[in-house]
Amino acid sequence: MKRRPPRIGALEAAIRDFAFARLALPYEAGFLAGKAFVRYRDHGGTRHSPLPDFYIGAHAALAGLTSNGAASGLWT
Repeated sequence: MKRRPPRIGALEAAIRDFAFARLALPYEAGFLAGKAFVRYRDHGGTRHSPLPDFYIGAHAALAGLTSNGAASGLWT
């Protein structure tokens, strides 16, 4: 049996009562995610397109939502 992907309305209903903020991805975050992807590939990564974590991390770093600064060298 083929599974159908969930609809966006079902997702929105499921998270309605939680304190989530949906933010647009800034252009700069896409650029930084690309830099992270290049570094990943240079270190043996095998994926052919940037991983979602790269976009999430870049967006969080630009928004000041990271606390440890561990990835600061990548973003410069």
